[in-house]
Amino acid sequence: MLRPPARLTKTTVGANYVRPQVATIAAPFQKIHSIGGRVLMDHEFYMNLALDLAREAAEDGEAPVGCVIVSADGVVIGRGRNRREKEKSALAHAEIEAIDEACRAANDWRLDGCSLYVTLEPCPMCAGAVIMSRVHKVFYGAGDELTGSCGSVINLFMESYGQRTQVTGGILTDECSALLTGFFRGIRGSNATSPLRESKRSELATRKQNRLKNYVYSQNGTYFITICIKNRECLFGEIILPQSYDNPVGAISNRPPHVDLSENGIIVETAINMIPNFYKNVVVDRYVIMPNHVHLLISIKNGDDNIQTHGRLVIAPTTISVVVKELKSYVSKQIGYSIWQKSFHDHIIRDEKDYIQIANYIDNNPANWEKDRFYDGVVYGDGAL
Repeated sequence: MLRPPARLTKTTVGANYVRPQVATIAAPFQKIHSIGGRVLMDHEFYMNLALDLAREAAEDGEAPVGCVIVSADGVVIGRGRNRREKEKSALAHAEIEAIDEACRAANDWRLDGCSLYVTLEPCPMCAGAVIMSRVHKVFYGAGDELTGSCGSVINLFMESYGQRTQVTGGILTDECSALLTGFFRGIRGSNATSPLRESKRSELATRKQNRLKNYVYSQNGTYFITICIKNRECLFGEIILPQSYDNPVGAISNRPPHVDLSENGIIVETAINMIPNFYKNVVVDRYVIMPNHVHLLISIKNGDDNIQTHGRLVIAPTTISVVVKELKSYVSKQIGYSIWQKSFHDHIIRDEKDYIQIANYIDNNPANWEKDRFYDGVVYGDGAL
């Protein structure tokens, strides 16, 4: 629920597989570090170490994913990178290698107090390994819409396994995403291009980007968020207009147009109302649940009293992406399957005039349903009404 884990058995992956020798990197767990004259926060420092490992993987023809594990006193005790192609093993993920090395360095299967930094959101296998090794905190860079288990597809860290891991995404996201994108673009460029792939590539090239480059989405402000159901399927309810709503005595109701929420819609409403309980620095100013999408006005108020710390480690402030991912993950879990489009739309509220305009749009959305761009070609699902 909108909440945010034995040394692993050593597995031989490939006939000639040899684990790298354990080596630790002394790194004081202080608030800032310097690399190449550039001052970095703790999270950026350790994620840069993971990025270096990801680049090594790319040079070997592997998907560029790197991981480091840091002890409570700031020492890197585990490092790993993707080796699936070389070792011909589905188990040779960066996190698995880093956890194995960290357990050997700690001489314990328990990694209590340790933090894991990985360039790509962990898959179910790696999320399970994190939980079972009792890693205290996970920080990842790029989200993974295919197998991500921190909220993109499922959030395994929300389950009650007896060990609670804190998860923070969005650390050096641009750098991590660019490395992955460049690698796979190079692979695609070296293969023959099918007409279907070319069509999809053209669609992606012309699609409007809904995120502002270099904008920090954790900074204080108000955001207009739209989250849509896949294929515009109407699962959240039905729009009731005055002319279609008869009261018990047969007279036309004067009640304004509204949404008669389905069971699925009620689940969404419950999740929205839970957001302030789990993020004290987040306020949902307004929202409307439409048959196949949701609009929200969300304010983020990060301040010194909202920042969590563990020793000298500063936890990254709440971002819009984190809130939306948790909302989507909770709803999908309650419904029983993933219903959402992969991405969401956001608009940064610039001033009071902008705020009032968006607030009025949300309030009047049910009345303007048939004019809504999400209305055309809608499909009503079995659980909608």
